[in-house]
Amino acid sequence: MKKAVAVVPAGGSGARMGGRRPKQYLALGGAPILVLTLRALARCRSLEGLIVAAPADRVEATRELLRRFRVPRVLSVVPGGAERQDSVREGLQAAPSDAGWIVVHDAVRPFVTPDLIDRVLKGKINPGKVFDLRLPIAQVAEGYRAMDERRAVKALLQP
Repeated sequence: MKKAVAVVPAGGSGARMGGRRPKQYLALGGAPILVLTLRALARCRSLEGLIVAAPADRVEATRELLRRFRVPRVLSVVPGGAERQDSVREGLQAAPSDAGWIVVHDAVRPFVTPDLIDRVLKGKINPGKVFDLRLPIAQVAEGYRAMDERRAVKALLQP
């Protein structure tokens, strides 16, 4: 299999949550969600390393956080952009030139498993096609649909 790396867009401000701190830095079970996500990705043997696109004003603080929590296999932490796609672009530009595959995984999805990424990279999910790691789940209740401020609810599980 070709070399694969993960790009983790973590540049969001968490504005929709209304908190003082971006949600990727909120603690879950004693560690920031970003740390949990990166640890989950680092357990995947198919990935050579991880690239994090952090908020531009938190790049050095994010590097220190990842050192303090001893997150393995981080290749680099780069400044993210104003929008998610900008952060993905910055992460892609930081990827090693010999990377054959890039997995993009959101910073606030810590429940991804090595098996899921391995299956995707080995082509067992949508072979030969562009794919994402969202998995279909049961229909979303109509009452929830009315509450969604983005007006587009998809019945998906994002690990």
